[in-house]
Amino acid sequence: MLAAHYPALIALGRLSAVKRWLVGASLAFLVAAPAFDFAVNNDRGQTGWVPPLSRRVVNESVEALAGGNGVFLGLAMLGVALAVQRSGRSTDRWRLVLTAAWVTIPFLLALGISLFKPLFTDRYLIVVLPALSLAGALVVTSGGRPAAVAATVVVLVIALQRVGDWYTGFVEQDWRAAAALVERRAAPPDTIVVQPAWLAPVAGYYLKEPPETDGLSPGTTWILSFIDRRAEIDAYVRGAGHTIEERLEVPGVDVYRVVRRPRS
Repeated sequence: MLAAHYPALIALGRLSAVKRWLVGASLAFLVAAPAFDFAVNNDRGQTGWVPPLSRRVVNESVEALAGGNGVFLGLAMLGVALAVQRSGRSTDRWRLVLTAAWVTIPFLLALGISLFKPLFTDRYLIVVLPALSLAGALVVTSGGRPAAVAATVVVLVIALQRVGDWYTGFVEQDWRAAAALVERRAAPPDTIVVQPAWLAPVAGYYLKEPPETDGLSPGTTWILSFIDRRAEIDAYVRGAGHTIEERLEVPGVDVYRVVRRPRS
Protein backbone atom coordinates (compact mmCIF):
# COMPACT_ATOMS: atom_id res chain seq x y z
CA MET A 1 0.00 0.00 0.00
CA LEU A 2 2.84 2.40 0.82
CA ALA A 3 4.41 1.79 -2.59
CA ALA A 4 1.11 2.60 -4.32
CA HIS A 5 1.21 6.16 -2.96
CA TYR A 6 4.39 7.01 -4.83
CA PRO A 7 2.93 7.10 -8.39
CA ALA A 8 -0.13 8.93 -7.04
CA LEU A 9 2.08 11.64 -5.54
CA ILE A 10 4.02 11.90 -8.80
CA ALA A 11 0.69 12.38 -10.59
CA LEU A 12 -0.26 15.03 -8.03
CA GLY A 13 2.84 16.96 -9.05
CA ARG A 14 3.93 18.11 -5.62
CA LEU A 15 7.62 17.63 -5.03
CA SER A 16 7.30 18.39 -1.31
CA ALA A 17 4.75 15.58 -0.93
CA VAL A 18 7.10 13.15 -2.71
CA LYS A 19 9.94 14.13 -0.36
CA ARG A 20 7.72 13.55 2.69
CA TRP A 21 6.74 10.17 1.25
CA LEU A 22 10.41 9.22 0.87
CA VAL A 23 11.07 10.12 4.50
CA GLY A 24 8.02 8.18 5.70
CA ALA A 25 8.84 5.17 3.52
CA SER A 26 12.42 5.11 4.81
CA LEU A 27 11.27 5.19 8.43
CA ALA A 28 8.72 2.45 7.74
CA PHE A 29 11.42 0.30 6.15
CA LEU A 30 13.70 0.74 9.17
CA VAL A 31 10.90 -0.19 11.57
CA ALA A 32 9.99 -3.25 9.48
CA ALA A 33 13.62 -4.37 8.93
CA PRO A 34 13.59 -6.90 11.84
CA ALA A 35 10.43 -8.46 10.43
CA PHE A 36 12.03 -8.75 6.98
CA ASP A 37 15.13 -10.32 8.53
CA PHE A 38 13.01 -12.84 10.43
CA ALA A 39 10.99 -13.75 7.33
CA VAL A 40 14.12 -14.27 5.22
CA ASN A 41 16.52 -15.86 7.70
CA ASN A 42 14.38 -17.40 10.44
CA ASP A 43 11.41 -18.91 8.67
CA ARG A 44 10.69 -22.33 10.17
CA GLY A 45 7.57 -23.13 8.21
CA GLN A 46 5.35 -20.27 9.33
CA THR A 47 4.24 -19.77 5.72
CA GLY A 48 4.53 -23.43 4.77
CA TRP A 49 0.78 -23.55 4.21
CA VAL A 50 1.09 -21.20 1.18
CA PRO A 51 1.31 -23.32 -2.00
CA PRO A 52 4.03 -22.70 -4.59
CA LEU A 53 3.27 -20.12 -7.25
CA SER A 54 1.33 -21.48 -10.22
CA ARG A 55 -1.41 -20.38 -12.57
CA ARG A 56 -3.95 -22.33 -10.51
CA VAL A 57 -2.83 -20.63 -7.29
CA VAL A 58 -3.09 -17.19 -8.90
CA ASN A 59 -6.57 -17.90 -10.28
CA GLU A 60 -7.84 -19.34 -7.00
CA SER A 61 -6.39 -16.49 -4.93
CA VAL A 62 -7.89 -13.80 -7.14
CA GLU A 63 -11.25 -15.58 -7.18
CA ALA A 64 -11.21 -15.92 -3.38
CA LEU A 65 -10.26 -12.26 -3.02
CA ALA A 66 -13.37 -11.34 -4.99
CA GLY A 67 -15.50 -13.65 -2.86
CA GLY A 68 -16.17 -15.87 -5.85
CA ASN A 69 -18.12 -13.00 -7.42
CA GLY A 70 -17.14 -12.96 -11.08
CA VAL A 71 -19.23 -9.86 -11.81
CA PHE A 72 -17.45 -7.88 -9.11
CA LEU A 73 -14.06 -9.09 -10.29
CA GLY A 74 -14.86 -8.21 -13.90
CA LEU A 75 -16.03 -4.73 -12.92
CA ALA A 76 -12.90 -4.21 -10.83
CA MET A 77 -10.53 -5.24 -13.63
CA LEU A 78 -12.42 -3.06 -16.09
CA GLY A 79 -12.23 -0.23 -13.56
CA VAL A 80 -8.45 -0.52 -13.30
CA ALA A 81 -8.16 -0.31 -17.08
CA LEU A 82 -10.55 2.65 -17.11
CA ALA A 83 -8.57 4.42 -14.39
CA VAL A 84 -5.37 4.01 -16.39
CA GLN A 85 -7.06 5.23 -19.57
CA ARG A 86 -8.58 8.31 -17.90
CA SER A 87 -5.57 9.24 -15.79
CA GLY A 88 -3.90 11.06 -18.67
CA ARG A 89 -6.61 13.69 -19.04
CA SER A 90 -8.58 13.82 -15.79
CA THR A 91 -8.38 16.70 -13.32
CA ASP A 92 -8.48 14.05 -10.57
CA ARG A 93 -5.54 12.21 -12.10
CA TRP A 94 -3.89 11.34 -8.80
CA ARG A 95 -7.03 9.57 -7.53
CA LEU A 96 -7.20 7.40 -10.63
CA VAL A 97 -3.48 6.63 -10.47
CA LEU A 98 -3.78 5.73 -6.79
CA THR A 99 -6.65 3.31 -7.50
CA ALA A 100 -4.80 1.57 -10.34
CA ALA A 101 -1.50 1.44 -8.44
CA TRP A 102 -3.23 0.19 -5.28
CA VAL A 103 -4.45 -2.85 -7.21
CA THR A 104 -1.48 -3.59 -9.46
CA ILE A 105 1.58 -2.93 -7.28
CA PRO A 106 0.70 -5.35 -4.43
CA PHE A 107 -0.17 -8.02 -7.02
CA LEU A 108 3.13 -7.55 -8.84
CA LEU A 109 5.12 -7.51 -5.59
CA ALA A 110 3.40 -10.69 -4.39
CA LEU A 111 4.09 -12.38 -7.72
CA GLY A 112 7.75 -11.35 -7.68
CA ILE A 113 8.35 -12.42 -4.08
CA SER A 114 6.55 -15.72 -4.65
CA LEU A 115 9.10 -16.68 -7.28
CA PHE A 116 11.50 -17.13 -4.36
CA LYS A 117 9.18 -17.58 -1.35
CA PRO A 118 5.50 -18.52 -1.86
CA LEU A 119 3.32 -15.72 -0.48
CA PHE A 120 0.70 -15.29 -3.20
CA THR A 121 -2.59 -15.93 -1.45
CA ASP A 122 -5.80 -13.99 -0.90
CA ARG A 123 -5.02 -13.55 2.80
CA TYR A 124 -1.93 -11.49 2.03
CA LEU A 125 -3.58 -9.65 -0.87
CA ILE A 126 -6.64 -8.48 1.04
CA VAL A 127 -5.03 -5.01 1.23
CA VAL A 128 -6.12 -4.45 -2.41
CA LEU A 129 -9.81 -5.17 -1.74
CA PRO A 130 -10.77 -1.51 -1.07
CA ALA A 131 -9.05 -0.52 -4.33
CA LEU A 132 -10.93 -3.25 -6.23
CA SER A 133 -14.17 -1.83 -4.84
CA LEU A 134 -13.19 1.69 -5.90
CA ALA A 135 -12.27 0.44 -9.38
CA GLY A 136 -15.60 -1.35 -9.70
CA ALA A 137 -17.44 1.76 -8.52
CA LEU A 138 -15.65 3.77 -11.20
CA VAL A 139 -17.19 1.56 -13.88
CA VAL A 140 -20.63 1.50 -12.26
CA THR A 141 -20.84 5.28 -11.95
CA SER A 142 -19.62 5.88 -15.51
CA GLY A 143 -22.93 4.85 -17.06
CA GLY A 144 -25.24 7.29 -15.28
CA ARG A 145 -27.58 6.82 -12.32
CA PRO A 146 -29.94 4.11 -13.76
CA ALA A 147 -27.06 1.91 -14.87
CA ALA A 148 -25.27 2.46 -11.56
CA VAL A 149 -28.31 1.38 -9.55
CA ALA A 150 -28.89 -1.70 -11.72
CA ALA A 151 -25.25 -2.79 -11.57
CA THR A 152 -25.13 -2.28 -7.80
CA VAL A 153 -28.23 -4.44 -7.31
CA VAL A 154 -26.76 -7.23 -9.47
CA VAL A 155 -23.47 -7.22 -7.57
CA LEU A 156 -25.25 -7.22 -4.19
CA VAL A 157 -27.53 -10.13 -5.16
CA ILE A 158 -24.55 -12.22 -6.26
CA ALA A 159 -22.60 -11.23 -3.15
CA LEU A 160 -25.48 -12.29 -0.86
CA GLN A 161 -25.64 -15.64 -2.63
CA ARG A 162 -21.94 -16.16 -1.96
CA VAL A 163 -22.45 -15.31 1.69
CA GLY A 164 -25.08 -18.05 1.86
CA ASP A 165 -22.70 -20.50 0.20
CA TRP A 166 -20.11 -19.73 2.87
CA TYR A 167 -22.44 -20.96 5.63
CA THR A 168 -23.97 -23.92 3.77
CA GLY A 169 -20.99 -25.17 1.74
CA PHE A 170 -18.52 -25.75 4.58
CA VAL A 171 -16.77 -29.12 4.32
CA GLU A 172 -16.48 -30.90 7.67
CA GLN A 173 -12.98 -32.11 8.52
CA ASP A 174 -12.99 -35.25 10.63
CA TRP A 175 -9.46 -35.20 12.05
CA ARG A 176 -10.45 -37.64 14.80
CA ALA A 177 -11.32 -40.28 12.19
CA ALA A 178 -8.17 -39.48 10.17
CA ALA A 179 -5.97 -39.90 13.26
CA ALA A 180 -7.68 -43.16 14.21
CA LEU A 181 -7.26 -44.49 10.67
CA VAL A 182 -3.56 -43.73 10.38
CA GLU A 183 -2.78 -45.09 13.85
CA ARG A 184 -4.67 -48.27 13.04
CA ARG A 185 -2.76 -48.79 9.79
CA ALA A 186 0.70 -47.51 10.73
CA ALA A 187 3.32 -49.69 12.37
CA PRO A 188 6.83 -48.94 13.67
CA PRO A 189 9.02 -47.49 12.24
CA ASP A 190 6.43 -45.71 10.05
CA THR A 191 6.43 -41.91 10.19
CA ILE A 192 3.34 -39.70 10.38
CA VAL A 193 3.66 -36.32 8.65
CA VAL A 194 1.14 -33.49 8.51
CA GLN A 195 1.05 -31.06 5.59
CA PRO A 196 0.82 -28.09 5.57
CA ALA A 197 2.92 -27.79 8.71
CA TRP A 198 0.49 -25.43 10.46
CA LEU A 199 -2.03 -28.29 10.65
CA ALA A 200 0.23 -30.20 13.07
CA PRO A 201 -1.51 -28.92 16.26
CA VAL A 202 -4.90 -29.92 14.83
CA ALA A 203 -3.84 -33.47 13.92
CA GLY A 204 -1.62 -33.75 16.99
CA TYR A 205 -4.61 -33.19 19.25
CA TYR A 206 -6.03 -36.55 18.15
CA LEU A 207 -2.80 -38.49 17.57
CA LYS A 208 -1.12 -40.35 20.43
CA GLU A 209 2.31 -39.02 19.43
CA PRO A 210 3.14 -35.57 17.95
CA PRO A 211 3.38 -35.79 14.15
CA GLU A 212 6.25 -34.63 12.00
CA THR A 213 5.81 -31.63 9.73
CA ASP A 214 8.48 -32.32 7.14
CA GLY A 215 10.71 -35.07 5.83
CA LEU A 216 9.70 -38.46 4.47
CA SER A 217 11.20 -41.59 6.02
CA PRO A 218 13.16 -44.21 4.05
CA GLY A 219 10.40 -46.66 4.88
CA THR A 220 6.67 -45.90 4.99
CA THR A 221 5.34 -42.41 5.65
CA TRP A 222 1.72 -41.53 6.36
CA ILE A 223 0.71 -38.00 5.32
CA LEU A 224 -2.41 -36.22 6.56
CA SER A 225 -3.69 -33.20 4.65
CA PHE A 226 -6.76 -31.34 3.39
CA ILE A 227 -8.68 -32.89 0.52
CA ASP A 228 -8.04 -29.79 -1.62
CA ARG A 229 -4.23 -30.11 -1.38
CA ARG A 230 -3.85 -33.23 -3.55
CA ALA A 231 -1.81 -31.56 -6.30
CA GLU A 232 0.55 -30.05 -3.71
CA ILE A 233 0.96 -33.34 -1.84
CA ASP A 234 1.65 -35.16 -5.09
CA ALA A 235 4.36 -32.65 -6.01
CA TYR A 236 5.80 -32.76 -2.47
CA VAL A 237 6.02 -36.57 -2.53
CA ARG A 238 7.51 -36.78 -6.03
CA GLY A 239 10.02 -34.05 -5.23
CA ALA A 240 11.25 -36.08 -2.25
CA GLY A 241 11.80 -39.16 -4.43
CA HIS A 242 8.81 -41.06 -3.04
CA THR A 243 5.57 -42.37 -4.48
CA ILE A 244 1.98 -42.48 -3.21
CA GLU A 245 0.95 -46.11 -2.78
CA GLU A 246 -2.49 -45.44 -1.33
CA ARG A 247 -4.82 -42.54 -0.60
CA LEU A 248 -7.59 -43.01 1.95
CA GLU A 249 -10.40 -40.52 2.47
CA VAL A 250 -12.31 -39.41 5.53
CA PRO A 251 -14.59 -36.34 5.56
CA GLY A 252 -12.45 -33.34 4.59
CA VAL A 253 -9.11 -35.09 5.13
CA ASP A 254 -6.87 -37.30 2.98
CA VAL A 255 -4.54 -39.95 4.42
CA TYR A 256 -1.67 -40.99 2.14
CA ARG A 257 0.57 -44.05 2.43
CA VAL A 258 3.90 -43.08 0.89
CA VAL A 259 6.98 -45.19 0.20
CA ARG A 260 10.39 -44.41 -1.21
CA ARG A 261 10.61 -44.83 -4.98
CA PRO A 262 12.97 -47.68 -5.97
CA ARG A 263 16.21 -46.50 -7.51
CA SER A 264 16.41 -47.26 -11.23
